[in-house]
Amino acid sequence: MGWYGNYNSVEEIKTEITCNTETTTYKQSTIVYDYEKQCNVIWGIVHIVKENIDVIFCAIIQKQNKMYMYKPMDESVHPFYYSCPIKFLAETTVQSKQWRQNVYAYHNKYNK
Repeated sequence: MGWYGNYNSVEEIKTEITCNTETTTYKQSTIVYDYEKQCNVIWGIVHIVKENIDVIFCAIIQKQNKMYMYKPMDESVHPFYYSCPIKFLAETTVQSKQWRQNVYAYHNKYNK
């Protein structure tokens, strides 16, 4: 997936990706029921209605020319970001076992 852009603030991005409707990110009905922002990443749990599963997603945020944009990804594409809240791992369906191992390793290294 590419970048979605031209937002005036990070708050506008949060509103966009947590709107609990058919999203441009997933092209299907979703319900976002938990999220946290950490540095330039918004982590969340999304319930995909059609598949009846809960998955972890992230939105990488970037600022360019005074405007914000984001790149949405979910666990299945193994994003190279590992600051996902540990609690999200227990609440979701495994999409990438290796990615989850990297999340645990990240937290073991940086959250001591």
